[in-house]
Amino acid sequence: MNRDYPDLALDKDGIPILTDLVPDEAPDSSPPAGVAPPPPPPPPVLSASDIAREFLDSETVRQELDQMASDLARDVRLLIEQTLAEAIDEAINRSLERHNTRATEHIRKQLDAALPRLIARALQDSDLPT
Repeated sequence: MNRDYPDLALDKDGIPILTDLVPDEAPDSSPPAGVAPPPPPPPPVLSASDIAREFLDSETVRQELDQMASDLARDVRLLIEQTLAEAIDEAINRSLERHNTRATEHIRKQLDAALPRLIARALQDSDLPT
């Protein structure tokens, strides 16, 4: 073997030593005719958290989430307004029912005190002869 290739380096057991590595495929070479090119390498495997992050970072999903948040905030506000309106209305009605007699008495006293002056002023401001 050494006779065929006189410049070939051999180890102590006579096995040729590779000195110049040859790449599997040169960058400008094409596969031989009739041989299909090798399939492309598979895409990298993503973890579940990477997939979720990629999904959540997409513009379409961001827009949908923004719309959902806006709708939810509006619905919560309306529900609070309805609940409070009903509770306030009920509290006012109960209070008026409890204090109706006393409130009527106070209003009547105020009218008795103020009406004579109000009627006199109205007559003075009108052009009716007194």
